Amino acid sequence: MRLLLTLQCKKGSLIPLNYQYLISAWIYKVLGKANADFSHHLHNTGYAIDGKQFKLFTYGRLEARPYEILSKQGLMRVDSEEVKLMLSFWVDDAMQNFVMGLFQDQHIGIGNKLFAPVDFYIKQVQMLPKPAFHTTMRYETVMGIVVSQQKESDKYAQYLSPLDKDYQHLLLQNLAFKALAYGNPISLNQNIAFNLLTSPKDKLITIKEGTAQETKIRAYHYRFEFTAPIALQEAAYYAGFGEDNSQGLGMVNIIRF
Repeated sequence: MRLLLTLQCKKGSLIPLNYQYLISAWIYKVLGKANADFSHHLHNTGYAIDGKQFKLFTYGRLEARPYEILSKQGLMRVDSEEVKLMLSFWVDDAMQNFVMGLFQDQHIGIGNKLFAPVDFYIKQVQMLPKPAFHTTMRYETVMGIVVSQQKESDKYAQYLSPLDKDYQHLLLQNLAFKALAYGNPISLNQNIAFNLLTSPKDKLITIKEGTAQETKIRAYHYRFEFTAPIALQEAAYYAGFGEDNSQGLGMVNIIRF
C-alpha cells in the first residue's frame, strides 16, 4: 500500500537536507503508539531471513512547491504551507486500513541537534490505488537505490554502481530475501532482467546527522526496466529496491511506456 500524506507547516520553515533518519524514527513512533509489539518487531527485528533483516517499508521525498535549497547551511526552506510525503508499506490487505488510520491527525517534528525541530501536522491521508503490474515495468528512483558488497579483504562494505558486474545479482538477491521473509518465496531461476535506461548518478547521503552514529551511504539515481514475475514487481514497488529502505532509499515511481 502507498499513502500520500499532506502535511501542514508554517511558511518559511527550515528543515535539514538529511532528514531521512528523522522521518524513519517518526514512522516507528507512530506505529509504536498503536501497537508497541508491532513497532518493536519492525524496528529491532523486521522480517528476518538468513540472518538479514528487512523492514518492508520505505518513503519518498518531502515534496514542497515552492522551496529553496540552502546548500551552505544544509537546509531546505519550505516557501509554502503544505508538504507532501509518500509512504510505502508491503503489508497484507487486511492491515491496510489499520496502518492508514495510524497516520490520521498526527504531527511530526523534523529537526536534530544541529537544527531546531519544525512541526508538521497531517492534514490529509490518502491511500493510493494499486497500480496495474506487468511482468515488464519501467521505474525511476526517488531518493536513490543502495547496493553494497563486503568481501573478506574489505574493512568496510563497498557501495556498488549499477555498472558494477555484481550489482544486478545482489539487487535481485535482496528482493528474493524480502519475498521469502514476507512468506512469499520466489525463485530467481525465472525470466528476470534488469536493464538501465539512463546513466546512473550517485549521491552521498548522511544518516543520523549530528550524532555519534552518523554514517554516509552512497545511493544511485537512474531509470531502468525490470522484467520479473508480478509478485516480485509488487515486492519491489512496495518494500523498495536494494538496502536501507527504512531510511527512504529504494523507493521507485512507475514510468509509463
